[in-house]
Amino acid sequence: MENSDWIERFIGHLEQLQDQKDRRALAILRRGVNRQPGTVLEMYSLVLPWRVPRYAEDSAFLVAALFALYPDPEGQGTLGNAFAELSRKSDSDSIEQRFNALLNC
Repeated sequence: MENSDWIERFIGHLEQLQDQKDRRALAILRRGVNRQPGTVLEMYSLVLPWRVPRYAEDSAFLVAALFALYPDPEGQGTLGNAFAELSRKSDSDSIEQRFNALLNC
């Protein structure tokens, strides 16, 4: 198994949660938005079963939380444009912090 195989399965799982309208799971993932990656224990059962490599755990928690916050699978454009749009819609300064955290991962 390649190191990146988990990514497709993980993203597919997140999209499946949205398709099934699993409000409970998405609410749990959204709890991670304003927290350090990996500090919301309830997220573990939704993130780590996908054989996330240790080096990518923080990124997986961050992606899961952000996906649950804005799960638009039909989005277009770049990641930077998506964060800029999200930042305009939000009163929180954490969006820029999260974007920087994602870039640092």
